[in-house]
Amino acid sequence: MSVTALTFPAFVDTTSSEQLWQIFNAIQGQVGGQTPVVSGGITGTTSVTPGSITAYVVNVAGLSTLSFSTTTTATGGTIGIYGSIDGINYISTSYVALASGNSATSFSAATPTIGQINTVGLNYIAFKATSVTGGSVIITTVGSNAVSNVMLDNPLPTGTNVIGVVGTQAANGTVTFSGGTATSTTGVALGVSPTKSLTIQNTSTGSAVLFVSTTSGTLTNVNSINIGPGVGYQFPYIPTGTIYIGASASCTYSFWYA
Repeated sequence: MSVTALTFPAFVDTTSSEQLWQIFNAIQGQVGGQTPVVSGGITGTTSVTPGSITAYVVNVAGLSTLSFSTTTTATGGTIGIYGSIDGINYISTSYVALASGNSATSFSAATPTIGQINTVGLNYIAFKATSVTGGSVIITTVGSNAVSNVMLDNPLPTGTNVIGVVGTQAANGTVTFSGGTATSTTGVALGVSPTKSLTIQNTSTGSAVLFVSTTSGTLTNVNSINIGPGVGYQFPYIPTGTIYIGASASCTYSFWYA
């Protein structure tokens, strides 16, 4: 990669957006990427063993990303991706398949493939063939100083949190459903001891308001949680004491807890 000296006035006004834009474009034009390089036909099985490296190697020193695509007449075999700092010892590394966004350490030699490899801190990338038969694979590469794909190269640490899933996740344990009828403002103990969650719903169709409280005695719209007809309430915390149910008039309710 060649770099041409940039010609600018001796004094650069860093407050001038126009001058800064010219400098940015000039620098970007020199380090933005390389001319594509095309390999010869790759067949059979090649090696990344120190002292007998026969795999196709690309120099990526100073680059952030190596993009590649393949054309193939092969009917079988794989191509593995390996990285090296010293050009002697190669270790398996991963690439991002642009067709799917998934990462892998190898791909089928019989399938045209396009991907990107994060090469920050590496000096060489090797494409190692394993049992490529029926034809050959040609690899076209181009390097860039642009930011490579952000990817997860390894599994997430063991835990219970879910990442990347949209939808309802099943709760651990048993969820109990029940119900009853509240007939007066006198609080009646619900008789449950939830440890994870509690939801109560006023299932009546009239105008009766359901009263829920952790205090016994007469329940009103002032000293309790008010749940209107057809409305549910999920406790934002787990009550530690007795839960009392009352109502402004006779109404049915249901609840579920875990």
